[in-house]
Amino acid sequence: MIQLDEKSDKAALADPPAYSSNETTLYPPQQSPVGTGSSYAPAQPTPAYPPSPASGAPLNPHTQQQQPPVQPQMTPAQMEAQIGSTYQQQLFAQCARGNHEPARKYGACGIIAAVLLFPIGLICLFADSEERCARCQVQIQPK
Repeated sequence: MIQLDEKSDKAALADPPAYSSNETTLYPPQQSPVGTGSSYAPAQPTPAYPPSPASGAPLNPHTQQQQPPVQPQMTPAQMEAQIGSTYQQQLFAQCARGNHEPARKYGACGIIAAVLLFPIGLICLFADSEERCARCQVQIQPK
């Protein structure tokens, strides 16, 4: 009759580590301790599971599963910066297509002439103006 001590019972009842379902690993057979008469000498326990690939050499390179690289989590400030950058790139893409956002700027001389020489100064004001894109600051030629 074979007797098992408490240590081997606890080792046999321990939960195995979780493996992915597509890996097939063959486990070595467990040896049961054999006692001879009244003097019982337990055999050296054999490992129930193969060594993990991280701690030793891989058992079979075909059974290892490649894990995708982990992407770092972004902080809310980084997410907002990325959204703003994407929006800015979309706006500049519109400018690259020729769809500018015109903004008219008046020069200082034109403003002074418009105030001091009111009716005729307005002609100077419109002559001293330039039209630029509000996004990319490119000067837009009048059509």
